[in-house]
Amino acid sequence: MKNKIKLLDNNLINKIAAGEVIDRPSSILKELIENSIDADAKSIDIYIHRDKIDMFHISDDGVGISKNDLRIAFDRHATSKITDTNDLEKITSFGFRGEALSSIAAISDVKLTSSRNSKGGDRIHIRFGKEISLEPSPSSEGTSISIENIFNNVPARKKFLKTNKTEYNHNISVINRFLLAHPTILFRLYIGNKLKHTYLPSDLFIRITEVYNITQSSNLTQIESSNNFCKIYGYVGDFDFISPSSAKQHIFVNNRYINDLGINKIIKSCYIGGLYPIYNPFYIIFIDVP
Repeated sequence: MKNKIKLLDNNLINKIAAGEVIDRPSSILKELIENSIDADAKSIDIYIHRDKIDMFHISDDGVGISKNDLRIAFDRHATSKITDTNDLEKITSFGFRGEALSSIAAISDVKLTSSRNSKGGDRIHIRFGKEISLEPSPSSEGTSISIENIFNNVPARKKFLKTNKTEYNHNISVINRFLLAHPTILFRLYIGNKLKHTYLPSDLFIRITEVYNITQSSNLTQIESSNNFCKIYGYVGDFDFISPSSAKQHIFVNNRYINDLGINKIIKSCYIGGLYPIYNPFYIIFIDVP
């Protein structure tokens, strides 16, 4: 029968799910950093490459994963973030659906080492959805994960990737968002295995000046407003900070990066009279709501 209904196998299901969760390498980078933050990491090391956009390495000092949970962690809808429907009303973590790791493993070569204490850990290797090995491995408390050969088993997806320069810039944009949203976390950024910058725990103002190498800090104006429903705070730049690019415009709702054309339009309207239509203001704004 031509149109007979049948169940898809898990490997194909994960590939389809990967297409929903991951549209480019920076999507993987985002998911991995969010996992480190959700694990209460105080220090996160990020390794990226200019000429190898299908290769990442992230390590943190957060709550590790036990050996018994390593395999389960790569199953679809396996998560430590929620347990029942009531938890959906009070989610504070980034992830909760349990799809990221399984999707990433379905379209890449993954090596994850983790430990819940300083006495040693375990390492699991999964290549394109298939487990290669699970064995003990020396490890300090926390998790370290390496990703290689993204989309190598899905060539139809890989051909839609842009140039290395474009994908690299997307990676940097994702990293900058986390640097700004979490100034109290220590980040070390490595490019091509060389330490590019260490971002020590600080406040938002110092982190902004570090991320964008700002020396004229007097050109930044702090904003803060709140009522019984929400709180809005952050920094905006004056006319010396305007730019043709919108890369230095960030809005975070409950520490999650969003892109909202309506809010952008409202902020831009405040610069009327001195802002050319093709230019964009500089702002880092946080909105906290229930």
